[in-house]
Amino acid sequence: MVLSITSRLALAATLAMTMSGIQNASAHSSILISNTACQEDMPITPTSLYWHLKYQNDATVYAISAEGYVQALVPDAPPFKETTRLIVLGNGSSEEVLDQSSEKFTQNLREGFEGNSPASIFLETDYAGSIGKNGPSLRLTQEFPDATIMAIKGKIGIIGNNSENPEHWYIGAHAPFNLPEVADRMESLKANISQIWLERKLPNYPKGSTKEGCVEAMQSAFQAPEGNDFLRFIDTMFADFTSPEAKQGSASIAEYYAYMAGNLRTVCGPGLPYFSPHDQKHCATAVQ
Repeated sequence: MVLSITSRLALAATLAMTMSGIQNASAHSSILISNTACQEDMPITPTSLYWHLKYQNDATVYAISAEGYVQALVPDAPPFKETTRLIVLGNGSSEEVLDQSSEKFTQNLREGFEGNSPASIFLETDYAGSIGKNGPSLRLTQEFPDATIMAIKGKIGIIGNNSENPEHWYIGAHAPFNLPEVADRMESLKANISQIWLERKLPNYPKGSTKEGCVEAMQSAFQAPEGNDFLRFIDTMFADFTSPEAKQGSASIAEYYAYMAGNLRTVCGPGLPYFSPHDQKHCATAVQ
């Protein structure tokens, strides 16, 4: 049988779509956080996790303990070792990942993969792209030579770029605009958000504060993911911190992220936060 050019093109397109479907079906994206992620003074990691799951990634959530034990936080999760694309989300420094030394974290991750290697690892932790013998990127590259390791050599997180709409946010090297008014407003928001996180109870959760409720939900999920409500908790938490009431009370985490821009980004004109027509400096730069 001789196929026409049109038929051959159609067949090639069909095969390409079929292969793409097979590849997508075999891909397994995961987000790894610390099992102490709820113990921060601000709900930064839970908020970032919610945003990833809601607006960015169809991924399975796992947590890792200081001892290196990796546990899915959702029921019926694939084994962690089958992960092909990994996002590591949480606290970090130029020599630490998720409050573990780069060397220890790399060893724990290797044990979690049980000899397998992901195709890519994105370190969404501060200063993970720092170059040095104990730098997270270098350690991971040495342990996973076949994986693409991606990181930022600076602070990293959600970038709002003047938008309180999570659909407009993205992840990157971020910094607040270098305006005194913005700095003062962000300090006020941070203090109010932290106070609510540390002191106020969310409805339907037994503990005495939002933070304690998060810790309990995390511990429950880490011990037994079946039937836990950790992801439902962070859903409720995000809604609470982005509600009209939070906005009126100067405790909106959406407003807080709106003042984060891409590092070294300069914006000029009336779109600046707290822009004053009497200010002759019509520009501001986001600086770490």
